[in-house]
Amino acid sequence: MIVKLIRMTSRKGRLAELRDNVYALTRYVVDADPWAMAMIDRERVRSLTEYLIDARAHGIEPGEKAGHVGQRNLLTTELGDQQVEMLAVANGSPRIEYPVVHIIVSWQGREQPDPSQLKDTVDTMLAVTGLSVCPTLFAQHTNTEHPHLHIAVVRADPANGRAAGSEWLIEDLHQAIAILEERHGWAAEPNALYYARDGAVFDAKVRRFGGGSRGEEIVDPISEVMVRDAAGKFLKPRDRKGVAAEIVNLHADIIRARNEAKDWDDFHAHLEIHQIAYRAKGSGARIHVGDTSNKASTVDPDLALKQMEKRFGPFVPNPGDRIPGFDEYREAHKAQLKRLRAERAKAQATLDAWAKDQSSAIATAGNRFAERAVRAERDAAQKELNAAFAAAIKTCTNARHTKLEEWRDAGSPILPPVIPSPSLLLPSGNGEKGWAPPAGLRAEPHEWSTRYYDEADRLVFTDHRIVIIVHRPTSTDGLDAALTIAAERWGTVRVNGSKAFQERCSERARALGIQVVDADNRSLVVKAASKLPESVATPASPRPDYRADPARRAALDRTLASLGRMAVLPTRRRGPASAAGPAPLEIVFDADRSNPGPNLQTAAFFEEDPEIQDYLAKRRAGMLSTVNRCLLQHPVPLNRKDVLEVLDHPDGLRHAAFLAFEDADFQAMLERVALRRERMKRENVQGNAETDRDTKFDEPVSGLDSEKAATSIDRQGHDHEASSQGSPSDLEKLHYLEQIRRYRSTDRSS
Repeated sequence: MIVKLIRMTSRKGRLAELRDNVYALTRYVVDADPWAMAMIDRERVRSLTEYLIDARAHGIEPGEKAGHVGQRNLLTTELGDQQVEMLAVANGSPRIEYPVVHIIVSWQGREQPDPSQLKDTVDTMLAVTGLSVCPTLFAQHTNTEHPHLHIAVVRADPANGRAAGSEWLIEDLHQAIAILEERHGWAAEPNALYYARDGAVFDAKVRRFGGGSRGEEIVDPISEVMVRDAAGKFLKPRDRKGVAAEIVNLHADIIRARNEAKDWDDFHAHLEIHQIAYRAKGSGARIHVGDTSNKASTVDPDLALKQMEKRFGPFVPNPGDRIPGFDEYREAHKAQLKRLRAERAKAQATLDAWAKDQSSAIATAGNRFAERAVRAERDAAQKELNAAFAAAIKTCTNARHTKLEEWRDAGSPILPPVIPSPSLLLPSGNGEKGWAPPAGLRAEPHEWSTRYYDEADRLVFTDHRIVIIVHRPTSTDGLDAALTIAAERWGTVRVNGSKAFQERCSERARALGIQVVDADNRSLVVKAASKLPESVATPASPRPDYRADPARRAALDRTLASLGRMAVLPTRRRGPASAAGPAPLEIVFDADRSNPGPNLQTAAFFEEDPEIQDYLAKRRAGMLSTVNRCLLQHPVPLNRKDVLEVLDHPDGLRHAAFLAFEDADFQAMLERVALRRERMKRENVQGNAETDRDTKFDEPVSGLDSEKAATSIDRQGHDHEASSQGSPSDLEKLHYLEQIRRYRSTDRSS
């Protein structure tokens, strides 16, 4: 059996991060197809638990399917309720460094545990690790070469909020594996850390074997070290510095080879007789016997690399250990890392030189406060510069540890993929001139820098005065603006970055009349593209269509259902409308970080899908209709500030309107509102006039006024008989006055 532990760290007070970890732990399992890999890279919310349950519900997940699903210490049965319950327990323990853990257990291919054995596996692991009181969700994965079990655990006691388990969970898990292997007869791995006998756990690294009376291999009882007794009581940790038994048995042969050898080659030859290897590792060396290894100084102090170099001179590796191509591949990685660090140091030196030059000028004037501001500006730029290089350096340091098997599986490439440097614009000297900000970009001050955004509200570049970090090097307008600022300020611009970035800067600089140089202050010249010989075009292999993937269909259904639970969707257009129609909609997935329900990041990943676009368009139309009605009810000015103030709905309508305000469809809706308001205003004016006229004729008539009214009736009646061109309103007046006269006649007769 093999066990793996993944810890999900969480910083204190970061509920959103903790929520993401709890929900996102549940989709850790990555499918083998490229779509699933890309999806997991983009998505951090609702991960393991959703995958475990939804895989069983749909039964169509590619690669792996959930078999037996279970839970421990959870009061609810529905997935969403279980996730909220686990989040509540984790959030109630803010001092735990890693409140959520993910345990993966796998068996060998011929071993197929039944449901009762799976339950025993979960219960045993929780008991040995001290997590038996913690909320737990687990699921078995089937139809793979090696069946395995995923366990998601909130590492907190719901009763008191304290951390459960020890700080050595991985050691406890390996001990639980040993107990389960003995109990169920499952096979142990060749390099197992522990083994069990009669329920007790022993350190497997220090045991030694001897020959029995019949020639069989038996364990030497004197070498056994018990770390946990049969009752489950922990006794002592294993000896982490202990020498493996295989190497202990060959200790005399290694010392003999050292004493008899004349040089490094002779020493390696003596060791090869016993299938032993001595290899440099970091600043020391390790001794290898098969798949087992130990530090050379741990095996014997005289075998330490420094002691061996005193005897044989500088270390010389065994020629038989050299693998053609792989060493060059590793060296190329080291060269890339060296290049990145050198470029970072050179950029930092530029910042230091600028700060020193500015401070010298200010010190002459005796302005200490300005000198502090210069240092603060330099420190802020240096922080951003280090962050820009950090990602590239981390990628390089991780890749240089590529294992031999991985290199061979990749086709034994000659060189590793090129890791580009950050795209930077720097001065080639110390001079600084006046400059004007670009007109086509939105400037936003940020601490000691200025960030420039395009029309789609995307960060294009950041200006730190002494260095410009280009975030979107493929944007022509953004790159032109950055180069223009740099040239106006510094004159000659030094370009740092990938070869493609340098070529693009050189091309744009030539079009703008700007002089650019590389990191070594050599002029960048665009080379004319050479004409390639004509050749028969080879049709490209069709890309696989993952839209028909059943797992993708299931994910789409989950995404649509998740979006359907939101009252308003935060969307905006990607750009202006074109001849083909309006620009597609994009989801702003950081709109509501406090809501763990809908997965906006997953929806953003699928937003290119026509079905998602149609759905977003319908929801967008509904949002516009709601805003339309609200603005007709509240006649506020149709500017951004007043419109947003009146949209104080708790369902996110204000934020959605903020994102969509500059879009063409939103502006068209505002125009319709303005026209409707004008029409309503005209209708109200006409209606008020008619109301005033009717009110005038509704006043009571008496006395002299009645006689005048009667005389008027006679005159108007005569006029009406003489002419049939009276308007409907005149007829109504005559009819009303006739009623008044009849009332007078009746009153007099009585």
